[in-house]
Amino acid sequence: MQVYLQQESPANTVAIAKLLDEAVKQHQKVEFKAFVLFKPGDPAEAALVKLNVPGVGVASLQGEATEALKLYKISIDPRVKNTIILYRKRKAAETFVNLDCTQEAGRNKLLDAIARLSK
Repeated sequence: MQVYLQQESPANTVAIAKLLDEAVKQHQKVEFKAFVLFKPGDPAEAALVKLNVPGVGVASLQGEATEALKLYKISIDPRVKNTIILYRKRKAAETFVNLDCTQEAGRNKLLDAIARLSK
């Protein structure tokens, strides 16, 4: 699973990261992995540095790596705060855009998709 953050609020950044950390623990038997990516200087960076989520990989996209966003068809439109891609057998199986994980409905949507694809 990959999460791309772009000018996302610190509250939603933390909510997504905590949810992913729990999901990684819960689905470790199927080797569920989660990565959060953002551009340097993004507000998500400060929120993620303060947060300890050992099950979630965190990386800053720099230089040519930001060009990879085009290959993954990730929108860089400023209205898009997050793009979440869940993979099954190395293929994108489900995608969410601007998912609000600070709300129960958003959390449940993501958890349901993770559970469904981790079977």
